[in-house]
Amino acid sequence: MIDDESTRSAVHRALETLVRPVPELPAKAFQRVRAERGAGTTSSLRRWSQAAGVLAAAALVAVVGIGLHQAASERSRVGPAPITTPNFVAPTSAAKGPGAAIAWLDNLTGVDANGHIVGTIPASVALRSPDGNTLYALAYQKVEVYSATTGKLERTVPRRGSGDTAAVTPDGRYLAILGGNPQGVEVIDLQAGRSVAYAGLTGPFSNDLKFVLVSADGSRIVAVGNFWQASAVAVLRFEGSTLRVERQAVSGQQGHGLPSCDGMAPQNAFSGLPDRLLPDGNTMVSFCPGDGLVSWVDLSRLTITAHVRVQEQNPFWLSPVFSTGSMLYVHEPGTGRITSVDLLRRTITRSAVVNAPTAMNPLQWLANKLFPPALAGGIERSAALSPDGTVLYVTGAVGRGVGVAAIDVRDFHVISQWKLDGGGSLWLSGDGQTVFVTSNGGDRLSILHLRTGSVVPITLSPPGQDFLPIPD
Repeated sequence: MIDDESTRSAVHRALETLVRPVPELPAKAFQRVRAERGAGTTSSLRRWSQAAGVLAAAALVAVVGIGLHQAASERSRVGPAPITTPNFVAPTSAAKGPGAAIAWLDNLTGVDANGHIVGTIPASVALRSPDGNTLYALAYQKVEVYSATTGKLERTVPRRGSGDTAAVTPDGRYLAILGGNPQGVEVIDLQAGRSVAYAGLTGPFSNDLKFVLVSADGSRIVAVGNFWQASAVAVLRFEGSTLRVERQAVSGQQGHGLPSCDGMAPQNAFSGLPDRLLPDGNTMVSFCPGDGLVSWVDLSRLTITAHVRVQEQNPFWLSPVFSTGSMLYVHEPGTGRITSVDLLRRTITRSAVVNAPTAMNPLQWLANKLFPPALAGGIERSAALSPDGTVLYVTGAVGRGVGVAAIDVRDFHVISQWKLDGGGSLWLSGDGQTVFVTSNGGDRLSILHLRTGSVVPITLSPPGQDFLPIPD
């Protein structure tokens, strides 16, 4: 008699070799078979009936997958991506530096608009400067400064701590670093090339899910720790050479209510924080993809003062995009729904499914039917805003297959769309002229030139799932 382990292995091999992976399907199959196994004396007939059902599903997956593969192969022979609206003119900007035209992925590989690899940084944690020209890699007791244009190390700045979460002031002069042992916030003067201030913290700031935010004038620093459970927030005042803690609190203690996001993973924040400081410097906005909740926090009282809930179908398909100071756009690539939130008026201004709904993976519906989804992990950023804040570029749901669409944020009208191998994470160059988008598996990168509609495809090795953002 064949045991459950052999049955499960056979089913998994059948599913995994026939089509492009649906990440949730094998895991849910494993859990379902394991649950039956743990039930005790379940009949052999029932086990084989379930196995037959899954194998039948695998056959259906095979048929659909072969068709999808043939369609994808046919698309790859078409050449440059067709542009739906030839008169579309992409909003551009000259405010960023030349390095802002280079995409840097989470594997710390830089790619230019022609698909050339400009360099690779040997680091584990890095962030970009506001002008896009520089990358800062956090190493033990030092910050390595790299050129975003060439990927070459330019200089090293010493620091006292070992924190691994950082933010750059809007003028690019200071680097605020959170973490270390003991926990604290350190400020690095990047122009002077030295550490200038440090303040210790108490409370749960040492886990992986933490953020640091800096106000527009650089005088206020906000540290957020333990974001997935009982959040801790510390508000600090920076005055050029001194750094002091003004107040701090833990959610649920002494009447403080702070936002948190149960089930959220550190990767969620890789290409953009789910928290943002508003221009008044005293209000923090927090977004949680787990429940779609947008919360406003008064930093003088360290408590939530308002919240709205964004409609969602799958909590880990949501991709938040903040405009400079006033708006939040949430894109759900699995359904094509876009929601806009006015951060100053504290209200949802529009929510609609844009174009026909298309799953991020065309076979996602099958995994959801067989095994109800309970997804977790990192969110690939499937949307980016144009430099002038008028156009939202999205991938993963553009009506007929995977591609990229340009959406007018005022009325959610589709201005233009392009067919290409997308569906993963999307990044817009600092000048607004080029869209970089990964495939769902992260092993391919398509570079869309908005002016001409031409596409440069390259293979990524190792794969890249997301992009380093350029701070607003």
